[in-house]
Amino acid sequence: FSSSHQEQIRVQLATVLRTVVSQQMMPDVEGNMLPAFEIMHVNSAIRSMIRDNKSHQIGNAISAGSREGMITMDQYILNLYQSGSIDRTIALNYCDNPEQLAKKI
Repeated sequence: FSSSHQEQIRVQLATVLRTVVSQQMMPDVEGNMLPAFEIMHVNSAIRSMIRDNKSHQIGNAISAGSREGMITMDQYILNLYQSGSIDRTIALNYCDNPEQLAKKI
């Protein structure tokens, strides 16, 4: 695709996208499978990031959007760990940023 075509796609995506939910399954402390989620509601900041090809900043916007019901995968995994649902090894194996999560654990 040409850069102008990619830009058109980003503008369209930013316009129509409302919410994105990502899920992964991981074993809990008893060996059962447990879902973990990342939830992103497309607000004006995220819409601008998509349009301006700044997707690398979206994770920070999700972290800052907790009052809007957003949560990063790593925050969800940290919550599972803190509740005793998963152990440290599982948390670090399934998160996006193990180094950062290890500091929080």
